[in-house]
Amino acid sequence: LKTVIFSVGYSRTKQSRYFITLHILNEKWKEALKDPGSLVITERLAKKLFGSQEPIGQTINLNNRYDYRVAAVIKDIPLNSSIRFDIAIPFSVYEKSNADWITSYGNNSLPTWIETAPGTDLAALNGKLYNFIQTKEADAIAHVHAWPMSRWRLESQFKEGKPNGGRIDLVRMMGLLGIALILVACINFMNLATARSAMRAREVGVRKAVGAHRGRLITQFLGEAVFTASLSLVVALGLAWLCLPFFNRITEKELALGSAGPAFWWVLLGAGLLSGLVAGSYPALYLSKFNPVRVLKNDFSDVKTGGAIGLRRILVVAQFTFSTFLILCTIFLWQQIEHLRNRPLGFEKESLIRLDAGPLQVRNFEAFKNQTEQLPGVKQVACASIDLFQYGSNTTGIGWPGKTDDQQFLITIANIGRGFMQTTGMKLKEGRDFEGPKDSLCVILNETAVKRMGLKDPLGQQIERDTMMTIIGVVEDFVQNSPASLPTPTCLFWGESDANYFFIRMENNDQWDATLNQIGAIHKNMWPNFLYEPRFVTDESEKRFQQAKTLRALANIFGGLSIFISCLGLFGLAAFTAERRNKEIGIRKVLGASVAGITGMLARDFLKLVFISVILACPIGYFAVNKALSMVDYRIEISAWVFVAAGITAIVIAFLTVSFQSIRAALTNPVKSLRSE
Repeated sequence: LKTVIFSVGYSRTKQSRYFITLHILNEKWKEALKDPGSLVITERLAKKLFGSQEPIGQTINLNNRYDYRVAAVIKDIPLNSSIRFDIAIPFSVYEKSNADWITSYGNNSLPTWIETAPGTDLAALNGKLYNFIQTKEADAIAHVHAWPMSRWRLESQFKEGKPNGGRIDLVRMMGLLGIALILVACINFMNLATARSAMRAREVGVRKAVGAHRGRLITQFLGEAVFTASLSLVVALGLAWLCLPFFNRITEKELALGSAGPAFWWVLLGAGLLSGLVAGSYPALYLSKFNPVRVLKNDFSDVKTGGAIGLRRILVVAQFTFSTFLILCTIFLWQQIEHLRNRPLGFEKESLIRLDAGPLQVRNFEAFKNQTEQLPGVKQVACASIDLFQYGSNTTGIGWPGKTDDQQFLITIANIGRGFMQTTGMKLKEGRDFEGPKDSLCVILNETAVKRMGLKDPLGQQIERDTMMTIIGVVEDFVQNSPASLPTPTCLFWGESDANYFFIRMENNDQWDATLNQIGAIHKNMWPNFLYEPRFVTDESEKRFQQAKTLRALANIFGGLSIFISCLGLFGLAAFTAERRNKEIGIRKVLGASVAGITGMLARDFLKLVFISVILACPIGYFAVNKALSMVDYRIEISAWVFVAAGITAIVIAFLTVSFQSIRAALTNPVKSLRSE
């Protein structure tokens, strides 16, 4: 039970591969799983079953079928582990019960864990592994590759033996959005600092006149910016502490500031220092270069015009380009998620429940089915080896009439029982469902399998899987594994004895609780030692969208924050502009200018910049969205109206932000702004 270093996986499957390190408490753990009749349990289960008694040597019966001796106890597996269990059984037991297929190189059901020698070159190892299966089975199309344990959690999806996304995509997106938000805030600081430069011009002039050199002034202004960033960091920590429960709720995590390691705090301090330096760099360089003679003579021409105004415009454009880009991404993300949510599943998830089933329960399935179907709230009961969402087994070991060398592809396989189609709501395109054990040499294909195999009039034709099997039906395609993936070629075989799940189609009425209790009573009467835990297929379906919903929620939050911060900067610039032009506004009002005219005059310059931002954001957004959608099989089409909607939204938000200050300035009594003249 050493720490596993690598997992060898099949490049064309999308299995998630995770790890766990077992810490054995008993000193004889090395011998624990050598005996096929022994098992290992966790501390939690040991206390639950045996209390204060010594668990080692005790007997546990599994499925009312096998007796195992407790050989070792392991520490409880942490909540943040990807695989959690309470019992570990020797793999040799699994090998014996699945001897008919476990030695086949055409079956991709099991990932393999290996430990490498220190200093092993991963690339060289993968070069040797790539065609390993082909040395055992020449016609196989799957290739294996090794992947480090340290990267399993974040990079769990593969394509052709190379990483192809996973949780790392969410981490990268969060990181990029966080950096972008900090840059937007830094832009605000630069804009406002340079806009108010005239107010500090005399200070700079006096300091230079009494001997301060430019380097000292730069240090002073940078120090002020870093001090402001430090205060912001303290406030941000307080806000993070307050918002963390909400963040944990939408991401389903258990993060806590107190559990963060030293690296987190060093990175945080570094981010605060860097933000201050970035935000204060241009204002420091700009303010420190003022000519003391000119500013002390009240000549601010170089302050009010020139490069600072041009830079401010560039920064405003950059801000709103990013904000418009986020609006675009949020709209497309919402469209894609709704597209997936509204996708036809190929079965009816409403009013359908699922029960996990062990070998003993499967042996008594007919009795359970007969009793359950007598209940007034139950329509039909069936069983299968799959849970309707996860199809883990596939193979290339299937032949059909006219199969060519270029038709080597993986085919998903599953076992179902009588009435499965009707119970789950799957629709037969042609042919019939399984009727019983007499159909053990029959098969049902999905539409994709028929197309990929090139079969015309498939009913009555035969495929080969160890033996010849007759096609009796073709089922319409249904969603498998990921809601964003296209259906894979699938063969459904008769196999009630190989079932792992029971499915119960219920009446859609208000008697759910009563019916579930009645089913539970039947379950308890037949299997008193087994847990009755019905799962609604609708709830299971929603869980498949959890990561997408989390991504959408985070995108909405970051998009809203970006727009808010950008508007804060625009609001401040508009206020300062109105303040500097207050006498001009007063003169215009005296000469008869209307409030609407003055508002339009003040808003016009800013709206031009926002319009430029929209023009820049659209091609950037199109490239990014198109790139993201290309990684999804079942995706939306990019619509032009989204770009129009995002642009109008950005312009309206900017107009409302600027208009508030513009209207306020236009409504000011001109006497107040002109009386000093």
